[in-house]
Amino acid sequence: MDPTQDFNLFSQAFAAENSLSFISGLNPTPSFPSYSGPYPVGTIDCEVPASEVLSPSPAPDPSITTVSFRIFYPCNPPQQGPKSVYWLPDPQRQYLKAYAQFLGASSNLSGFVQYLPFLQLLNWTTIPAIRNAYMRTPPKDSGRWPVMVFSHGLGGSKNAYSHLCGSLASYGLVVIAPDHRDGSAPVSFVRDANGSVVKKVDYHPLPHAASKTTEEARDQQLKIRLWELGMIHKILVQLDHGRKLTNFGGDKPIESQPQQGLYSKDSLAALASRFMGDKVPDTYKPSLAKGDLTMFASKLDVHSPGKIAWAGHSFGAASVVQFIKTVYYGPGANAPASYQPLYKPGKSSSIVRQITPQSPVMLLDLWCLPLESGSTQWLWQKPMPSYAESGPAGANLLAVLSEAFFKWRGNLLQTKRILSEKPSLKKPPKPKRAPPNIFYPVGSAHLSQSDFGVLFPLMTKRAFGAKDPARVLRLNTRAMLQVLRNLKFEVAGHAPIDMEESRSLASKPDLAQMVLTKRITDKQDEKILSTDGGVQGWTAVKIEEGLEGAESFLRSEQKKTPAQAVAKNEAGKPGKPGPVQAVAKNEAKKMLGKAGPDAANAKNKLASGKPIANGKPLTNGAEVVKVKPKTKSPVKTKPAEKAKAKSQ
Repeated sequence: MDPTQDFNLFSQAFAAENSLSFISGLNPTPSFPSYSGPYPVGTIDCEVPASEVLSPSPAPDPSITTVSFRIFYPCNPPQQGPKSVYWLPDPQRQYLKAYAQFLGASSNLSGFVQYLPFLQLLNWTTIPAIRNAYMRTPPKDSGRWPVMVFSHGLGGSKNAYSHLCGSLASYGLVVIAPDHRDGSAPVSFVRDANGSVVKKVDYHPLPHAASKTTEEARDQQLKIRLWELGMIHKILVQLDHGRKLTNFGGDKPIESQPQQGLYSKDSLAALASRFMGDKVPDTYKPSLAKGDLTMFASKLDVHSPGKIAWAGHSFGAASVVQFIKTVYYGPGANAPASYQPLYKPGKSSSIVRQITPQSPVMLLDLWCLPLESGSTQWLWQKPMPSYAESGPAGANLLAVLSEAFFKWRGNLLQTKRILSEKPSLKKPPKPKRAPPNIFYPVGSAHLSQSDFGVLFPLMTKRAFGAKDPARVLRLNTRAMLQVLRNLKFEVAGHAPIDMEESRSLASKPDLAQMVLTKRITDKQDEKILSTDGGVQGWTAVKIEEGLEGAESFLRSEQKKTPAQAVAKNEAGKPGKPGPVQAVAKNEAKKMLGKAGPDAANAKNKLASGKPIANGKPLTNGAEVVKVKPKTKSPVKTKPAEKAKAKSQ
C-alpha cells in the first residue's frame, strides 16, 4: 500500500473517532465503543452440566448442577446476518429488578424501578461482539490462541466486564468470563440435566466489616468460586481435546455467507488491521449450530503449564489469588492443622499441572479482606508462586487500582503485602528481583474497571468524579496485553490510535509513516509498564513506598466500610442511599417530569417506596398519594448558615 494513502486513512480514522464520540453522546441508549484490536470478536454463552465433567475437587454445593460462563474470542463474522448480543441477559426483567435490589431498592420498589425509562434503555444495549460467530484460525506461529479466565466482583456477572474481555479478545485472546453462583451476582439461574431452570440464585448481601459470621460466609462463597474456576479449566481442556459437551446457554444460529472482505474501507477496525499487518480472509466458514462448542477443538493453549492467564476484579481478584495459591501450594506437608483449604484438587489433576510460577496473574482493584480468613492464614503468609526460584518474581503480576482503592490505605498495604516476596512481613521490603507491576489511573472509580463506567459515564462522573471510563479500560487493556507480551504470549500489537499517538502524529506525516510501519513488525508497548510517567494520568506505584502510617490503619480501617471500596458500598448501605442511588433517583425524577397517571404513580413510588396503583386503593388498603401541582419551594437555610447569621 502507498504510505501516503495509509497516512490519509489514518487521519480519516482519527477524525471519524472524534465524530463518533460526539454522536454517541447524543444517543440516549447506553452503548459501548468498538473494540480497538485488529480481530473482530465473537462470543458464545455457555452453561455446561457439571455431571459431564469430572470435577478436580468435590463440589461445595450439589444444588449448583451446571457451570455458566461467556467466551469472547477472535472470530470470522459473516458479512450479512450477524446477531447482536444483548448486554442484559434473559430474562431481562429479572436482571433489571436484581440490579435495582443490589443498589439498595426494596423488593417492592425494585419491581417498579425496572420500568423506569432510562433503565428500560438497557434492554436495547448490545455488546459489540457477534453471537456464535465461527472462531478464527489461530496464528501460524503458535497454532493456538492464548487463554485468560476473568472472575467478576460483587454485583458482577459474565456480561458485566464485557468491554474489557472483548477488547482483550480483539487482540488475540480467548477470554472466559464465569457467572459465579455464590450469591455475589445480582441474580443467576441454574438448569438441571434436562436444561430446565431449577434454581434461582439471588444476591446474598453480607457486611463488608470483618466478623466471624461474615468470614465464614465469604469462605463459603470462595469455595464455590474456586470450584467453578477449576471446572472451567477442566471444560476448556475437554473442549480442546474435541469432546462434545452439552451447552444449555447457546443462542440461535446465525447465517453466514462468503464475502470479499471483512470491513468497509472507512472502518476503524480495518485501519487498525492494516496498521498491524493482519490479513483479512476472503471467505468464511458457516456459522455455528445452536450452542455448539466444537469449534474450540485444538485451538486453545490450555495444556502447556503456566500458559493460562488468570484475572479478576475486586472479589474476583481475591478469588484468583486464593485459587492460584491454593492450587500451587496444595494442603502441604508443613501446613498447620488450622489451615482449611477452600479447594482440594487431586495431585494428578490437570489444574495442578497448569498453575506454575510462570502463570500470569492480573488483579483489578484487589479486595483483600476475603483473603484474611482465619482458616486460610497459613496460605496468606505464602508468596505468589511467581516468587519461586524458577519464577519471574513480579514480572508476571499486574495490579491496577482505581484511584479510590489507591487511597484506601489499609487495603493498599494488604495489596502490596500479597504482591510482595514476603507477605508475612507487615511492610513489604524493596524487591530484590523484578517488582510487580502496580498502577492506578487518575480520576478512576471502582466501577470504572467494569462496563458500568462506560455505560453510565455521566452518572459515575457525578457520583464518584470518575473521568473518561473508556480510556481507563483502554489503559487496563494495554497494560494487561503488555504483561503477556513480555511473557512471550502471542498477542497482537496496538494501533497508534489506541496508544494515544494520533494527535502527535497528525501533524507529523513522516513520523506517522515510521510509526505505522513499525507497528507491523514491533508489537511492543513498553511505555504502558514504564514507571517514569510516560502515559498521562497513569501512575506507577512502588511496592515499598507510601506506607508511612498505613500499618496503624489495618485494625481500624480494614474492618470498616470505606467509601468507594467495593461495589455495594458505592451503591450505599441499607436505609442510607449512596451516591449511585442518589444520582439514579434524581435522573429518574427528571425523566418522569411529565404529567399523566404513570408519571404520577412513578413520582409517588419514588417518594414513598410503597406500592402504587392508578388512583385505586391497593390490596393492603393503602391509598394513592395524589401528586400536587409543582410549586416553587421556599429556599431552605442550612443549620450552619443559620448559626453564622445568628453570630453576626
